[in-house]
Amino acid sequence: MYTSILHSPFHVLTFLFLIAAFTSLWMYSCFWIWGTFLSLSALFATLSQTIEPISLVFLIGLLLLHIGYRRCFLQTFYKWALFLAIIALSFLLLLHQIPGFNNWKIFHQAAHSHVGAYTLYFNYDKPFVGFFVLAINHPLIDSRAKLARVSLRALPLTLLTAALLLFLSYKLKLIAFDYKLVCFLPLWIIANLFFVALTEEAFFRGFFQAQLQHLIRRPFAPLLSLFLVSTVFALSHLLFIPIKEYILVVWVASLCYGTIYHFTKSIEASAIAHFCVNLIHILFFTYPVLINK
Repeated sequence: MYTSILHSPFHVLTFLFLIAAFTSLWMYSCFWIWGTFLSLSALFATLSQTIEPISLVFLIGLLLLHIGYRRCFLQTFYKWALFLAIIALSFLLLLHQIPGFNNWKIFHQAAHSHVGAYTLYFNYDKPFVGFFVLAINHPLIDSRAKLARVSLRALPLTLLTAALLLFLSYKLKLIAFDYKLVCFLPLWIIANLFFVALTEEAFFRGFFQAQLQHLIRRPFAPLLSLFLVSTVFALSHLLFIPIKEYILVVWVASLCYGTIYHFTKSIEASAIAHFCVNLIHILFFTYPVLINK
């Protein structure tokens, strides 16, 4: 597996520059820096045939929508229209429905006896859904002192979230104890941290939940946005694992991540919680789910 990766240098450079763009947002968030990294990533994505020219049209469109949304200060029809357009286009990317993307398949494990099939991809369409939120429409932690404060507030909530979700999954017979160190773990960590946890939290919590609450501007807005976004988040997973017990756990997970975000106002906190739950899952339990239901 790792040998085959080394034989795909353009693929490697595509995602290295994409990850560099992500990390630059916390080091020195400047359009010319992250824009340069994204441009280099897109160049190698084209050379590796990860993307086709048509896909760039949609990515540029999403970028322009985010810029327009940030500059639209008034609570008008146009603000709502931009918000809904971003949501719609982002979901098409999240669900891999935009043409022109050929995501890089790293690993495939066929279903066997009691565990479902699992395929590890380095997706190129999905990350932009979160990246443009972080780059344009959401403040990030910019100091060690703030990071320490947020971590102290988020740590107990993260531990409670992990305990609740794993206990619920175990009781619903979605998982069973299965400690292991899978050979693809380093690649899984990279993909899950940047292209799953951070991307999903940036979009669902940092944009969808936060901006919906802002647009509604009512006392019940925080609770309504939390439940609405969690329901949409759960239903979006039907395409991948259509098991009702799994969808219930995903819904509860989203409530937990959304609560962490609400109390910390930090996308980093909810993303770390999301990643930690996923990491515990793959290390100590059957992955992704049991199928003898």
